[in-house]
Amino acid sequence: MNRKLRALLSLCLAVCLGLGSIPGGLASSLDYTVVEKLQKQLEAGSGFTGTLSLALTAVPGREGEAITTTSPIVLDLSYIYAREDTASGIPAERRLSLFYPSEAIPQAALYFSLMDTGAYLKSNLLSAQWFALQKSAASSDNSASLEGAAAQSEENFLTQAVAGLLGKSPMPSIIAFLASLGAKSQVSPDDKLTEALAPYLTKIDLWIEGYRQNAVLGKLEDGTTTMEVNYVITPAAIKSQLKQLTLDVLSDAVLLPALQAMLPKDQAGKYLNPQLQSHYFSAIDSLPLADELTISRTVSLKGETLALYIHLPFYDAKGGVVSLDYHRTTGEGDLPDENVLSIENREQILRLEYQAYHSITDVTVYQGTLLRAPQGLSVFEVAQTETQPLDKVLSAAFTLTHKQLSAVDPAGLETMTHDLQLSVSPLLTAKDDQGDEISLTQEEMASYLQFPAFDITANAVFASKPAKNASTSIQLALTFGGEDIPQVLELNLSGKSTAKWSLDAFDPTSLPVLPLMSQTQLEDLLSKAALQAGLLFLPLFRLPQGIGGQPTPTPAGNVVGSLQP
Repeated sequence: MNRKLRALLSLCLAVCLGLGSIPGGLASSLDYTVVEKLQKQLEAGSGFTGTLSLALTAVPGREGEAITTTSPIVLDLSYIYAREDTASGIPAERRLSLFYPSEAIPQAALYFSLMDTGAYLKSNLLSAQWFALQKSAASSDNSASLEGAAAQSEENFLTQAVAGLLGKSPMPSIIAFLASLGAKSQVSPDDKLTEALAPYLTKIDLWIEGYRQNAVLGKLEDGTTTMEVNYVITPAAIKSQLKQLTLDVLSDAVLLPALQAMLPKDQAGKYLNPQLQSHYFSAIDSLPLADELTISRTVSLKGETLALYIHLPFYDAKGGVVSLDYHRTTGEGDLPDENVLSIENREQILRLEYQAYHSITDVTVYQGTLLRAPQGLSVFEVAQTETQPLDKVLSAAFTLTHKQLSAVDPAGLETMTHDLQLSVSPLLTAKDDQGDEISLTQEEMASYLQFPAFDITANAVFASKPAKNASTSIQLALTFGGEDIPQVLELNLSGKSTAKWSLDAFDPTSLPVLPLMSQTQLEDLLSKAALQAGLLFLPLFRLPQGIGGQPTPTPAGNVVGSLQP
């Protein structure tokens, strides 16, 4: 069984288990790229400093409709990951700082901090103190008003973001947790973790092979011999294997500490605590798995996977009974690969369909559609119900083009360039019972979430000398616009890794919590911030003539130079 399939099946089992084991396919690759070098440097504690600029320009002929900037808005930026200081009790922290030099408000600054206990914000546009963006899990205040507060950690932030796609039905918490953990493994590649996971991948391979149902030989049109293999694994067998994996992970002296180190302490204590083994077993026993885990795989006798289908049933405390289906078919000859990924629960279905085109010049094109719709209702039935924006059908077509280029110049400077182009447009069509596309009436179109088509282009260049301690730089240029959008947004980031510095510490346990402040307090705070931000940034913008007339821009003030962290 190839590595990609093992990785996907590992993710499937991890989703059921909910213990946070990292899929092998999400770990770092064996090649040490310039991008990975920057990631490793930042995770090791190096700082990053640079500038971020924003500019809005009008599309020719649409100046009267566009919001534009009189000149680029340039911010000084810094980021650092400060490791935990166990001796002094200072927790690990990731801090992003933005500075805008101006004469109106000297050194206007915005700070974001992320710790195990939550996320925090500070800005002299608001106040001189730090604020918590959610109630700390470590706090002793158990007020019932927490129910409407913001998320508790990175996992919850991701859950909320994807919940927007799924509508009112939240993203299954286990999938969001694993996606967050997978993102961490990308940011901080760990070869030792990959090595520690290898025996589990082999164990899963052997376990799955024990449920092979049959093997059917066939032939393609070009005469290639194929073999289709099917596997059916019952809920009882899944639960038994989950218990064994739980036992193995919780007693693994290498893997367990590595996984615990990747999580905030509260999550590690919840998902990776050997003392909770009996609790995990009880939770596995109570999983109301609706049907079997089914796998169908077609391979050529050369070992190439030509088709793969996986159906995974599971249960989540937030999403209820959920199923995940993945279907991939390898295109014959010049035909593209076909991929379909869907997640369904009782209320919503989220389906991603795309084709992948690959060239010998390191260019990959993904073309497909994204659909989010109420479960069990046709678009015609949805049109008859009163819908809020997040209840509407989201249907979009997209094309994503990616080109990658690596080079080394005579002086030994290594560079890696990524070019991305993304085009997204609303797809206001439906299919009848025969699967044929049909046009929609105005009433039916009202049930769709409508948005203007847009295009995003990005160019990122990473560069570094070969020495491990050599600084790594990045130049990023991003544009956003579209035919129905009267202005083009341009973002530019320029920066490099630097020597680390010390952060001014603050106590996260005794801060005012923004979501829990009274309406009067919030209004006072936000009105002050709005006034300060207006004085600072409004002179830099020109509004459309239809919005309050054409303002006369005023000088933005002299730049006082780069601010050091």
